[in-house]
Amino acid sequence: MSVERPQLNLILGKGGTGKSSVTAAFGMAAARAGVPTLVIELAERAVIPEMLGAPPARDEPREIMPGLSAFSIDPEAEAERHLRENLAIGPLIARLTRSGALAEFARAAPGVAELVSLDRVWALAGDARWSRTLVDLPSTGHALALLGAPADAVVVAAGGPLGERAAPLDAALRDPAVTSLKIVTIPTELAVAEAIDAVGALREMGLPEPSVVLNRMQPGVFHPEEAAALEAVAAQGGPEGDVAARAVDAIRRRAHDERLRRELRMATGIDTLTELPALPGEVDADGLWALAAASLESPA
Repeated sequence: MSVERPQLNLILGKGGTGKSSVTAAFGMAAARAGVPTLVIELAERAVIPEMLGAPPARDEPREIMPGLSAFSIDPEAEAERHLRENLAIGPLIARLTRSGALAEFARAAPGVAELVSLDRVWALAGDARWSRTLVDLPSTGHALALLGAPADAVVVAAGGPLGERAAPLDAALRDPAVTSLKIVTIPTELAVAEAIDAVGALREMGLPEPSVVLNRMQPGVFHPEEAAALEAVAAQGGPEGDVAARAVDAIRRRAHDERLRRELRMATGIDTLTELPALPGEVDADGLWALAAASLESPA
């Protein structure tokens, strides 16, 4: 299936918020709904295929389940590849590659790794094999620098080849008909504060209005008005008391999570959040399917 314009879904957030798991779950939900989807990780290590028991995909995108393909881009390696292919100094490039100097140069060149990585993402998003592209961006600070790289290159490299490549990419990132942004956070003070700052930064950059995914929310199984009765049972001890104590703890954790959700809404002005539940234990394929189902049920 092809689409007239690429659809980029860019996902960012603080490290440790389950961003990669959420990206995988959204991809799985889209694939299950019949939308051919590509998930791209901008990272040295590919974790999403591993979650589904598939080998990493670095050379070419690889299907990891029906309708869902994965690919990993290491920004530094992508910058080195770009320099190797575009600098017309073949013998010197060979010597630089053998010595490791080319990799050092790629790391030192400001904005090159970010720009060429996004350019590769954009090229893959235009591939007719996929109707949707989900991109698992690095942690928030690096992601913001990456998203700002095309605009910086338009100014700094105006008239040059990098500036010419950056202009359409910058326009695509700013077009809400092409690009959507999701910020993944969890109900902790630090994560919510960083999500609030990220919303403000994206708005200042003139990028499309982001949505927010509140991951690992304590499910509201018990009602707050049940707390007093449960506390009385917990005070009696024994097996029933232990169960009641856990229920009281769940009520308290839910109240904590709801307080941070209110703070997030008030600080950002975003009323509707996608809320995903906390999962017990390590996130495996079954856990990802649970998140995928929850993502379909929760407001977008």
